[in-house]
Order: sequence, then structure tokens, then C-alpha cells
Amino acid sequence: MRSGSSFLRFGGAVACALAFARPALAQQASAESHTVRKGDTLWDLAQRYLGDPFLWPEIYKLNTDVVEDPHWIYPGETLRLAGRPGVTSVPAEDTPAPTPAVAAAPGAPGAPAPVAPAPDRAVPAFPVAAAEPPMGEGEESLFPRADQRTRVIGDRLVVAMSRAYKPVSRSQFHSTPWLTEGRALAFGRIKGRVQPSEIYTSMVGTTSAQYDLLAVQPPAGGIYQAGDTITVVTNYTKLGGYGDVITPLGRAVVTAPTPNGLWTARVIELYGKIGPSDLLLPSERFADPGRVREQKVENGIEGRVIGWAATTEIMEPLQTIFLDKGRDAGVRLGDVFEVRRQPRATAEGGWFTDEVMAVVQVLHVGETTSSARIINILRPALEKGATVRQIRRLPG
Repeated sequence: MRSGSSFLRFGGAVACALAFARPALAQQASAESHTVRKGDTLWDLAQRYLGDPFLWPEIYKLNTDVVEDPHWIYPGETLRLAGRPGVTSVPAEDTPAPTPAVAAAPGAPGAPAPVAPAPDRAVPAFPVAAAEPPMGEGEESLFPRADQRTRVIGDRLVVAMSRAYKPVSRSQFHSTPWLTEGRALAFGRIKGRVQPSEIYTSMVGTTSAQYDLLAVQPPAGGIYQAGDTITVVTNYTKLGGYGDVITPLGRAVVTAPTPNGLWTARVIELYGKIGPSDLLLPSERFADPGRVREQKVENGIEGRVIGWAATTEIMEPLQTIFLDKGRDAGVRLGDVFEVRRQPRATAEGGWFTDEVMAVVQVLHVGETTSSARIINILRPALEKGATVRQIRRLPG
């Protein structure tokens, strides 16, 4: 009897909640814009304004000029919620039920003509293209129909083409390996993973996922504060004469102190595998160049390739190489360089000509070095010492 009364009380509470939620939802749906606050996500905004969290792509499509990655929206950004004024995604009132039609007696004036018997095969609810006949009875398809593929690809193209060009993104900047240039850095450390959230424990040979809570320790003599953004890195590789190779693995936001003198930090971006004893650095400030295009330059900066972050000698697009020119030589974020082969004789008696091997774009600038990501590869066997020449740069 107790369980039955509990169920009735629960059902009554749900009914009341739904009754009060519907007017609020309709009221929110009339909003035309929303200013992002801390903790907002497109999923939550779709639930709040559109009544269905799975409609978050609709908000994203309206704001591709503001939102670069739908997984990341930032406080202060203003998002449009409607394509044109006066249109709401959720109606303010329920749709009224249709008025039942009164059938006229057969043969009476205005009565419809007799209906022919239904065919054996049902008539489709939408027109079927002549070139794409309906599938046979019991026939299954592993692939979408051609008209469905066209609609899906068309939607994606509209979103992609409506996005303004951005030469360097925040995630590219923060995920690019860079060189310490001989500087001694003060690292914090990951001490463990908080799992579950009430227990502060150590990692046992596991890696972290996005949104995991980590227990972190500041560097000696340093302190963290709630809201600090830190980058998880490794420094296993060295590049002779230029210091350690710092490889970002992800970023986290410091949340609160723990009873044992550590801090907790929430993983917000993931570039690689984060494990126990990985190192921590304060996140660098990203100077967003904006939505501009690179401009061609004559007699640009020249330098050389001094190495790369990959362990392989065969280069691929999106891999990072290091150049021996940095801020002191005038290199700036977003600069584009050609990598050229040095002309010389081969061991077999042939000759290497001066030719373009790759095109790279600078995504991180140090004082005397810079990190560039390969955006076009023509000859995969790049060489240390190869000449680089600046061909384009961002205005300003």
C-alpha cells in the first residue's frame, strides 16, 4: 500500500511540474538571442529555448560566425535563437485538435465520389524520385537513399560555407607543441584522478577523459586559484640546443582546494592521453588574430627547419615542425612558410633541385623559435636544415 501511495504522489508531482513548465518554456522560446553565461552549453540552450536538447544544431547553424566549435561556447558571446523576427521554435499554445468532419450520405449533393479499393501496395507518404524506385518488400538497405544523402550533404555544406574563415583557432594554438629554448620552467603535477567526486585518490595506470576531475599540485612556491586555466603537458623529448619539446595533452580549469593541500581541476579540452604524473603549466593567452586572410609578402623571412615533434622521419599533414626563427626575427602567429629542398648532389651521382617540399603555418611563436603545422605536403621526406621562406602573413 505504501508503494502505491508513493507512486501516486510521484505522478502528481510530475504532472504539476509539467503544467508549470509549459508556460515557462513557451515564454523562453520567444527570445531572439541569449548571452552566454558560465556553465551554458548548446544542449542546455536547446532544451531551454527550443524544448528539445537534440535541437542544439539549429542554434549552432544560426551562429557559425560566433561559435567555432559547437562543443565550446564562451561567456559573453551573444547567440541568435531565431532565423527571423516573429518566428519561435516552440508554439506558445498547443495545437488545437482538428474538428471532426461530418460525412455526407452517399448520393447526396456534395457527397464525395466512391473511393476505389486500396491497392495491394501502400502509396508512399512522399513523392519517390523516378530514378530511385521503391525497395521491394522485405528489402533492406545498408546505405541512405540518394535523396537523403543529398539533403544531409547539403545541410553540412551550408553550415561549412557560412562559417567565416579563421586562420588560427584557439584549439590549434593550445594544442601545438613548442620548445622551451633552454628556459627552466616551473611545472605543477597531476597527483591523481578524483573518482568518484567525493574521494581524492591516485591514478592507477589509467588515463583521463574530458570532464574528469583531477587532483593537481601547484609548482614549488606557486599557488592555484579557482578559475585558473592550466595546460597538461609532457616534456619527454629534447631538441639539441633548443631545450625540451613541450607537447600539450589537454587543458583543465582549477575548481577548488582539497583537504590534503591539493587542488581539483576539471578537464575541458583533450589533445592526447592524460595520465598520472603528467606536468602542468599555466595556459598561455591566445591573441586571436580574428577573421582575416593572409596577405602575400615579397622577400619574406628566411630560416631553417631544426626538427619536429613526431618520432618519424616521414612527415604528414597536421604534424608540427620547428623553425629557427621566432619573435626576435619578426615571425608572427599565422605566418605561412614554404619549406624548400636544398640543391645538392646525391650519393648516387644525381642532383637535388631547389623545390617546394611543404607549406606550413605558424601556430606558436617563441623568442627565437616557432612551431608550424604542415598544411600541404609535396615531398614527405622533409630534412632538418631545409630552407623555409615566408610567403604570406596576417595583416597588422
